[in-house]
Amino acid sequence: MTTEHKRRAFSRHGHVESLSHSRSCGEDIPATCQSTTYRLPDPCVDPPPLPGDTAAMLRWRTMIDVLRPLASCPRPLTVACERQVSPDYLHHGRYRQREHHCLLKITLAGRGFFRDASGTHALPPGHAFLCRINDPATSYGYPEDAHEPWDFLYCCFQGGASDAVVDEISARHGPIHILPLDHGPVRELLDWGHRADGHVIIDAAQGLRLVDGLVAALLDRDRRQTPEDPAGRLCRQALDMIHAQVGERLGVADIARHLGVSREHLTRVFHDEIGIAPARYLTRMTIIEACRLLKETRLSAATISTRLGFCDPGHFGRVFKRVIGMTTSRFRAVGAIPSAVIGPREREPGTDGADQAPRIAASSPGVPGLGPRTLAGDDS
Repeated sequence: MTTEHKRRAFSRHGHVESLSHSRSCGEDIPATCQSTTYRLPDPCVDPPPLPGDTAAMLRWRTMIDVLRPLASCPRPLTVACERQVSPDYLHHGRYRQREHHCLLKITLAGRGFFRDASGTHALPPGHAFLCRINDPATSYGYPEDAHEPWDFLYCCFQGGASDAVVDEISARHGPIHILPLDHGPVRELLDWGHRADGHVIIDAAQGLRLVDGLVAALLDRDRRQTPEDPAGRLCRQALDMIHAQVGERLGVADIARHLGVSREHLTRVFHDEIGIAPARYLTRMTIIEACRLLKETRLSAATISTRLGFCDPGHFGRVFKRVIGMTTSRFRAVGAIPSAVIGPREREPGTDGADQAPRIAASSPGVPGLGPRTLAGDDS
């Protein structure tokens, strides 16, 4: 079959990224899409297409099988390059409910569009969108007013927490992301076009590395392009103070006063940025310090309680057992110092009142430069 015949065959099949997943939907893959791959001319290093080379076509596609995939981890399905030239190319998520993968699509040349609940977004070169393919609120395609071919690169993946990751990224950063065409992840995806047979078998580690690398690249670019907001800066300053002065009887009111904000504002911002209230975070940090003192010194629990600002050993013992799950004496015998302040369930909403901040004795000294100590209950 000549190249021109192949182009016509692919043009007849239009929405080719649907075909790349037809195996998972129980559909047959047209023979013309099974055995031939193309490498898209790289706009960074290759000359532009010849005049008149405007036919819609699948430039290349590499289908990926992952051996013994981990059910809890995402895995790639397809990496492909495609050209579209007509507004007839249009996909709606509401018509793809039988498909369950996620899609990252990057414009290489020309432009496309992506539409979701927030509106219609242009996709010039270096712009990408990320979505669940069956999201009924989304659609994408070739613009009605476009006059040049739309060349794009895409990767489909599914499994594990893929849907949740895509939804969370979209909620936080929006659906559109900027990925320069000379950026590492784009170059790596283009390299998949060099697989001559259009099919590759990889292991679970390689599959996870591909998908996680793309997600990390999106987050990194979004972070670099978005100046740190005041909330993020305030939270960083609070965390620096907490970690620099752990064990020094620091309270939320002290931190708020030092940073020039109200305790309520700091609590709200800290919870939004970190996932738990600052009083709870302080309590956990204090108890971790207590764990260290129990393991590395011969100080009594009562002495440790006083050193860390608790008003009485009984309250210290109750908080310690609630956080660690055992008494101080039992911990000293068999426990291990926790390696993290926030556990896997700590970010669930509605649980921030479970732990109280230490009840500070009224006579305890102030933190240097922060003024007198707060009384019991001030930081709960």
